[in-house]
Amino acid sequence: MNILNRIAENLSASSFAASVTAGLVLLATAGISHASTPFTGTPISIPGTIEMEDYDLGGEGDAYHDVDAGNNGPASYRTDDVDHEACSEGGFNVGWTATGEWLKYTVNVASNGSYTITAHVASAVTTGAFHVEVDDVDVSGSISVGTTGGWQTWEDRTAIVTLSAGQQVVKLVIEGNDLNIDRLDITYNGPPPVEPTALQVDSTGANSVSLSWKAPVTGSPTGYNVKRATSSGGTYATVGSPATTAFTDSVTGGSTYYYVVSALTASGESADSAFVSATPALGVPGPPTGLAANSGDNQVVLSWTASAVGSPTSYNVLRSTTSGSDYAAITTPGAQTTTSFVDNTAVNGTTYYYVVSAVNATGEGARSTEASATPAVFSGIYEPFDYPVGNLPNSTAATADGFGTWTCGIDGTVYDGLSYTGLPVENNALQSAGTRQFVSLDDPISSGTKWISFLYYVPGNMGANHNGVYFPNSSASCLFFGFGLSPLSGTQGELALGSMTTAGTTALGATQLALLGAGTYGTTYLVAMEIQFDTSGNNDTVTVYLNPVANQAAPGVPAAGTVSSFDVGTISGVGLNVQAGGWVGLDEIRIADTYADAVDAVTTAPDTPSGLNATTGNNLVSLSWTAAGGGLSTGYNVKRSSSSGGPYTTIGTTSVPTVTYDDAIVGGQTYYYVVSAVNGVGESADSSYVSAMPVLAAPDTPGGLSAVAGDSQVSLSWSASDFTTVYDVKRSADFAGPYSSVGTTGALTYNDSDLNNSVTYYYVIAAIGVGGSSADSSPVSATPFGPLPLVLDIDPGVGITWFASNSATYQVQWAVEDMGTNTVWNNLGQSIYGDGTTNTVFDPVGAPHNVYQVISY
Repeated sequence: MNILNRIAENLSASSFAASVTAGLVLLATAGISHASTPFTGTPISIPGTIEMEDYDLGGEGDAYHDVDAGNNGPASYRTDDVDHEACSEGGFNVGWTATGEWLKYTVNVASNGSYTITAHVASAVTTGAFHVEVDDVDVSGSISVGTTGGWQTWEDRTAIVTLSAGQQVVKLVIEGNDLNIDRLDITYNGPPPVEPTALQVDSTGANSVSLSWKAPVTGSPTGYNVKRATSSGGTYATVGSPATTAFTDSVTGGSTYYYVVSALTASGESADSAFVSATPALGVPGPPTGLAANSGDNQVVLSWTASAVGSPTSYNVLRSTTSGSDYAAITTPGAQTTTSFVDNTAVNGTTYYYVVSAVNATGEGARSTEASATPAVFSGIYEPFDYPVGNLPNSTAATADGFGTWTCGIDGTVYDGLSYTGLPVENNALQSAGTRQFVSLDDPISSGTKWISFLYYVPGNMGANHNGVYFPNSSASCLFFGFGLSPLSGTQGELALGSMTTAGTTALGATQLALLGAGTYGTTYLVAMEIQFDTSGNNDTVTVYLNPVANQAAPGVPAAGTVSSFDVGTISGVGLNVQAGGWVGLDEIRIADTYADAVDAVTTAPDTPSGLNATTGNNLVSLSWTAAGGGLSTGYNVKRSSSSGGPYTTIGTTSVPTVTYDDAIVGGQTYYYVVSAVNGVGESADSSYVSAMPVLAAPDTPGGLSAVAGDSQVSLSWSASDFTTVYDVKRSADFAGPYSSVGTTGALTYNDSDLNNSVTYYYVIAAIGVGGSSADSSPVSATPFGPLPLVLDIDPGVGITWFASNSATYQVQWAVEDMGTNTVWNNLGQSIYGDGTTNTVFDPVGAPHNVYQVISY
């Protein structure tokens, strides 16, 4: 059967192949399985090498899956639909791969244990990825290939896996398009490591769990992986990799966590240990991290990363004019719920020092590290391109401070400005074609950290030409950004960082430094580049962000790419390179010390919001409005008054893009509302007012009623209900009532005293407000009780037994003799919290005391 399959597969377009194939069809209809079989008739031995072109026999859907018909490559080693070609290192490689394709290989593994899979791969793009399965189970996890520099430039990608001895099927699954694979070399590392034992919880604290375990009885672990889940059968994720047999995990308390541990050796990772669980207490949050302060005009923009543990519900922002001391809160407790804040009370020229702390139900955590900023009028270099529309001749002087003159191979062209959300559009842009041209900087930059941002536009595919923005310098080669280092199609091209020759005005090619991903022609890009000078010897670190959020303290998008192995040199200008054909547009060049300065183009407060509308409900007014135009808004202030002329008081805020707000307020009277828009520059005027009279309604029924019995008393508690003036406490001797009021209170607790012990009482609560009384809550019951009768002369080991009611606290006491009111009572053991069961307490001392009693409280 295998011989016939190979003949049919390798002899195409012949009558013999056709007759063999027909014979195979007949055999298949006779009950022969279509499952894949080894290409050579014998499983591939592991340890060993799997050549990618030697995938199993069996055809589409059984031995392989390929998304298109025929072989896209020039080779004819096999004649089915798997794409392959001659490999530069000999033999053949599989290529033209697409997401979802796969190949199967029947193997025979010699021994149980750990193995290293080394994939020999090549790619000219960044999208390639794959994983390896054994008997349809993913054993390697996703392996990213990235670019190796060419389709026949080979590199290795490795993964350590655990395999079982015997025959099985290895499956190569493509996860990302466009990679070449030559072979899988699989080597034996040794027997599988043994899992740790005796995992235990040593202690739990506030937001912490301390674990320990015993090392495996065999093997020599180099470390351990501690894994955590939120259920015993859940997915475990590694939370630590200690070298010793102990670990303390920082978590948010109040929840139950489950832990397992595995051992790491040179042979790989062991199986997981048995699990343990722990429920730490909720402690205060940890300190926020990464506090950054960015200055603006009479403002400081703060941002930070949320505390890792403690589930903060709000933050306190504190400020001082002295580093390290005298901090004062500048936010209202509980009001700051996001991880960014704009201090609009800062004054230009004053240096401020900030810290932030996180708050949860337990309390306030430690403060963050300090960050400082000195607000000032924006002073970064800015080029508005406010030349007239038309030609821009060589040696034209710049129109903005900080720039020198234009140096051009040919005249540039000035045209209507590019646009980007949050940046101005009133200035013109530069269009360049077929040459290089640049504007010089009065003060070249070569030290510290600088941000350069600009708008960039290329209308269409210009083939393999290198068209983008470059930065002339004092070195032989300079930095380049743009399209053309790896074109993909007529609508997309690879954006990249590169280097090119510095001198001259003739358009040049660029050498790739890092691919940044596929871009789209005809799209305006905001490019923000962070250049950190001299971070690695003589080299600099360049990080690129594509289409970040303008007018914010941080980019708001992941970095597209970073290069730290290139000497940018002293940047003396910013220019355009158009190697051939088409044109490139450049606008809004900004150079500053911070990201916020480089992209903060808002110069005016927002326009006034419009379209304010109010809808009423029971003790509720729902507002909505139309988003404000003008300067980019960051949020809105909602204000209320009891008269149309004000004064208006801010009752809440929303963040963009939210343009709705619900005001829960007692009905039956008219309220007046206005809304204003805010951004980093300031606040708009108030909108036109709207009025609304919500329906006057009774409060909602209180919830959470509970009752705790005591000696001749019952203590009640419940949850608050909005719009309540007082709560009416009602009691009955029967669950079904009727209930009669025993008192009212403005608090959320009530103590009902002078009750008869051993009698069951039933209670309900109603909330009373200006809109009337709510319905009664669901009933609860409690049975008061008093001291138990005295117990005389018990021997050690004989119990004191009584029924301990739910939620009551008891204390067993003893005395030498019963002296009435003069009896001297002593506590016997700890107090006992009743749980509705019969309790037996023994004398822990063993001495024959004379008198016992049990009291409750």
